Amino acid sequence: MLNSTKKYTPDMMTFELLPSYAGDVQKRIADTSDMLFRIQQDRMPDKAINVLTLASDQLKINGLAKYKGFVGTISYARLIDNAEKADKEAQRISDSFQEIYIGLYKENMLLDTMKQVLECCIQELNEASAALSEHMKNKDKDTDWKYYQILADKKINDLVISANIASQGIMMISDMYTRNSAMSQRIDSLNVNTLVLWRAGIAELRNAPDKDKIDKVCGVEDVISAAIANITR
Repeated sequence: MLNSTKKYTPDMMTFELLPSYAGDVQKRIADTSDMLFRIQQDRMPDKAINVLTLASDQLKINGLAKYKGFVGTISYARLIDNAEKADKEAQRISDSFQEIYIGLYKENMLLDTMKQVLECCIQELNEASAALSEHMKNKDKDTDWKYYQILADKKINDLVISANIASQGIMMISDMYTRNSAMSQRIDSLNVNTLVLWRAGIAELRNAPDKDKIDKVCGVEDVISAAIANITR
């Protein structure tokens, strides 16, 4: 459907119909540009950064790094209790990361569709302009010719402007798509790899608390914090 274009014929280029010539394509570009503007205002990457920043803050509060070096001076029961809280926090962070990943993926699917729409619009506008230019060459130079030429030249100029707007939209979409893809890949890697290690380390600590295990968990927490900072900077 996206690749189908209309065939422009002389009966569409009469003096009366010329103002609306290829107007449906121009409207499609305007509607797509408006949708792109709304997506920009929604700022999914900024939402992702806010969630990541909150996760980093919660990690400092509910993580186990604050107990590093204190194993032996606090009861194992208290340590296990805090490990359970840390595990719940890890699950919440994992869920929020998954939600961000899905959100970025869905936005990229929409952006890809919008890019295809704009590409087809540019192709159709080029064909419409070429057809109108060819029609002007072959049109009889009657008494209305001068007025028709003025109107046709204005229409061709309008079509060129619309095509330029579509091209700018495609460039914006490409930038947004690239940023979303990079962020989603890093979030997915952090979620699948590092958070899994964190929860595994917490589980080991809950089963048999000791200094080595808490050092391992704290090391993973440091990696998570550094990874989040790297994504959000």
